[in-house]
Amino acid sequence: MYYCKTMIKVFYDQNCKICRNIKYSLSLLDTDRQLIFHPIQNDQIYSDFPDLNYWDCRRTIHIIDQQGQVKSSEDAVEEILNAINLTKKAKPVYQSQLGKFGLKLFYKYLNEYRLKKVSDCEECRN
Repeated sequence: MYYCKTMIKVFYDQNCKICRNIKYSLSLLDTDRQLIFHPIQNDQIYSDFPDLNYWDCRRTIHIIDQQGQVKSSEDAVEEILNAINLTKKAKPVYQSQLGKFGLKLFYKYLNEYRLKKVSDCEECRN
């Protein structure tokens, strides 16, 4: 089982180049190693975490936070930013009302771009 109380579990699409690049970037920023990455193609995660399902995870990012709660979309991104020590100084910005709006907008367009690329990619559709 993957349960670890002190870390955040991040689920990503290992067939998506964008997801792999974001995973790599987050790994570099996560100097305290608070993020654990799991590919959504691993069927075991759906047994270990019944609140997740493959098709939801394909549509948007999902995490399981330090309290064991499932979060997705911009809520997941905010939780990831909170866990990365290098982004602590930016916390007042992205947690402000305007910052939350900007984060939501940024995530929306990034995810739409990712979904378009996935639908155009033969390898990604598998």
